[in-house]
Amino acid sequence: MELSSSSAVATAAAHRAGIANSSRVRAVALSSTSRISWNALAARAPELRSSSNRAGSRAVVVMGVEESYASALANLAQSKNVLDTIYGDTEKLGKYFDNPKVAKFLANPVADVERKKSVIKAIAKEEKLHAYTTNLLFVLVDKRRVGIAKKIFQAFETSYYRLTDTEIAVVTSAVKIDNSQLAEIAKKIRSLSKAKNVKIKNEVDPSVIAGFKVKYGPGASLVIDLTVKGQLDRIAADLASMDSKVAVS
Repeated sequence: MELSSSSAVATAAAHRAGIANSSRVRAVALSSTSRISWNALAARAPELRSSSNRAGSRAVVVMGVEESYASALANLAQSKNVLDTIYGDTEKLGKYFDNPKVAKFLANPVADVERKKSVIKAIAKEEKLHAYTTNLLFVLVDKRRVGIAKKIFQAFETSYYRLTDTEIAVVTSAVKIDNSQLAEIAKKIRSLSKAKNVKIKNEVDPSVIAGFKVKYGPGASLVIDLTVKGQLDRIAADLASMDSKVAVS
């Protein structure tokens, strides 16, 4: 995979940290308020369970480790009115954790903790990350859980969409759709879903031939299929149904 310039920053930092002790850089110094706020929320959300010993019939709901960290970060960000900022940070960090060299180094259990933090400092400086985001990464390094960072970002994204009443719509088309058309689709989905916001993701799939297909709703369970492939599939299904009726008669 070819690295972007920003990914190269992290890769270079990781390389320097791995070959020279003298190049270690102290971790970003966060305010005591930030650290206390994060630790307090993290302590409250290792596992959330809903149960009743008396009733014995209530379902047990367990929040996984990734969701726990994501929920704590989302709650903290919302309480400090920086939810959008933290969401932007998680989007920026995606490319670093998609970089095999960076991800492997940070997840390496035998790599020196301070060396990992020097890489995180380089990334934080390059991307101007918020202190809460940087602190989360430091906590994950200290607890040797940085390998689940990407899953935490994904869980945070889900929390962000819920807290901001955002509907996700995936638009599949044979070619990339221009922004004005996507805006019209978003307007339609907002009307159908009654959501406050709509985020459109355009995926290209030449097999649809022409037109587009939209998936939205819980688990992308709602589908609007306006593709030529969809029309052909429906025609084929109708013909198959007719053949079976003829065979029976």
